[in-house]
Amino acid sequence: MTTRPAPYSYDAPLPEKEPLQFDVQLKGAPEEIVQLVHSIKQVGEQFLYHWKTFPIVLPSPVNAVDSAPLSTSADIPYITGGGGGEGSSTLGRRCGSRPSSLRDLFVTPSFDELDAVAMDTTGEPRRLTAKQLEALRERG
Repeated sequence: MTTRPAPYSYDAPLPEKEPLQFDVQLKGAPEEIVQLVHSIKQVGEQFLYHWKTFPIVLPSPVNAVDSAPLSTSADIPYITGGGGGEGSSTLGRRCGSRPSSLRDLFVTPSFDELDAVAMDTTGEPRRLTAKQLEALRERG
């Protein structure tokens, strides 16, 4: 009897292994090399495999609307925007309702990365290095 690993649901198919087959052409090689490669090939084919099938079971979307009642165990994860302004989103647990739109799921990140990397530790604009200036002159 095959036991299923914990992350698999009962109706999901199990992944199937398939042994690897090596096609080795050693025409003109010395006999001891042919025997050595043949023994390595046998060991490889005995122990190595690849996945013939590997089913990926995706969870249902967080914002999926289904007619089944929601769990009352308060174990439904949700992401909220919080009340503290930008960047105050939290991951929490709520019982009884799910987020109704994508805006309720995610807070748009700020795209100030360029400003952040363009400044040095004192807040002054960072100067290009000689190598960077040379690259700009050569390649534009």
